[in-house]
Amino acid sequence: MTDTYAKRAQRVVDGLAQATLLSNANKDDQALALLAGLKPDVASLREAAKGMHEVVKSEEDLAQRKLHAVLEAIASTVDAENKTREQINKTEATKQGDIAKLNQAMHDLQGYQIEMIGLMKRIHDLEDELHDNQDKMSKWFWVPGYNVYLAVKNIQDLINGTQGQLNGVRQNFEDVQKKMPGLQNDMQKLAQELNSLQGQLNNLLGTESALKQHEALLDQAQKTQAAIVATSAKVASFYDELGVALDDTKKDLESTFQIAARLASPVEVLDASGNLRQGSLQLAVIYLAQHADAATQRIYVFENVDDGSPQWVSDLIIGTEPAGGYDHAIQVIPFKVTAPYHLRGVIIPMKGQDMIVQLATGADVPSSSQPVHIPEPKVVVSKTLSGNTAFAAHDIPIPGAYVLVPGEQYFIILTSADLGRFAGTWTNDARAKLPRGQRFRGEWIVWPRDERGGPSLRVYGMATVGNLQQLT
Repeated sequence: MTDTYAKRAQRVVDGLAQATLLSNANKDDQALALLAGLKPDVASLREAAKGMHEVVKSEEDLAQRKLHAVLEAIASTVDAENKTREQINKTEATKQGDIAKLNQAMHDLQGYQIEMIGLMKRIHDLEDELHDNQDKMSKWFWVPGYNVYLAVKNIQDLINGTQGQLNGVRQNFEDVQKKMPGLQNDMQKLAQELNSLQGQLNNLLGTESALKQHEALLDQAQKTQAAIVATSAKVASFYDELGVALDDTKKDLESTFQIAARLASPVEVLDASGNLRQGSLQLAVIYLAQHADAATQRIYVFENVDDGSPQWVSDLIIGTEPAGGYDHAIQVIPFKVTAPYHLRGVIIPMKGQDMIVQLATGADVPSSSQPVHIPEPKVVVSKTLSGNTAFAAHDIPIPGAYVLVPGEQYFIILTSADLGRFAGTWTNDARAKLPRGQRFRGEWIVWPRDERGGPSLRVYGMATVGNLQQLT
């Protein structure tokens, strides 16, 4: 039957309890013998606890990064809201100015219209008077009528002057009329712009609200992860102190039992649903031991080939081809995961001198039947294989416990410390099903799958300890 960390942890918990009972019954020799038998389990669990503390710390780091990113997004959104409000205010002020101009134009038109009616009436009255005087002149042409002649001439002059004044008012009227469509058109555009800006503001307010809801979830998730980190530190400290005490139990048996008594001390633990609750150090010891067992179980989080018989078809160059061209080439494969995992390693068929395996993040790679250019990925983890690595399907552990989360775009990159020469190769497998990429003369390009297959890659990891679903 397989001996697991959980079984060892249970043996330590039960052994400490039994040794305490034996000592209380004045059977210290039996208690010492029992405690001595626990030393191998404690030593194993001590190392596992350190590893699990590193794992949960990486989860807390992820939670903090996610929370920081959301807080930055909220700040950026609020800034965009303020700028949009400023633009709305400016546009509204311009619109009100145009409304004032339009109202003034309408007022002017009304005034000009009244003035024109008055002038036309004046012309009409003068024309009537002119006709009366002209009739008098025609009836009394034989009577000297110089005065009548002068009256007629003065009336005609008045008519001409009034007509000129009317023409001027009419021109003003027409000028204002010409301005009206432009003002009305400007107002319509400003109204549309205001509607658009208000829509943008509403969208930003909706984004801010959603981000703040996500912030609340992330804040709780970060607090949960921080609590798990604190608990894992207590578990690691428990094993450290217990290990030291067991090495010298004969000198001070009481200190060992004092350490054992801490198993009843309260700490925060996760329940089966992933919710934080108050528990005991003993529960935490068992909980982390179970996850240490889970960490030994390899989970393939990405495979573009299975573990069946390889079908090697060609090699992709790292560095510079012996015959020249394709200088300083780096090979890359994009991938994503469907659930949170800790990256543990990769399996790559390759060879070369001072090769470097990297995990990077970057912009999403669009699905395309044509090659696509992508921004340079950002390297987050590196593993250097110093010296000459002979060809094989190498199982390469990746240091740390980097958390892979759904939605993020990841890349496995194979490069070398010296790309100025032929450095090595990554072998293509005809079974490879997914796109492959390369840094080609300084440009990062991803090609769709073709008949040549692609670089063989399997990425494996382990399950996460905390509740990271809220981070995705």
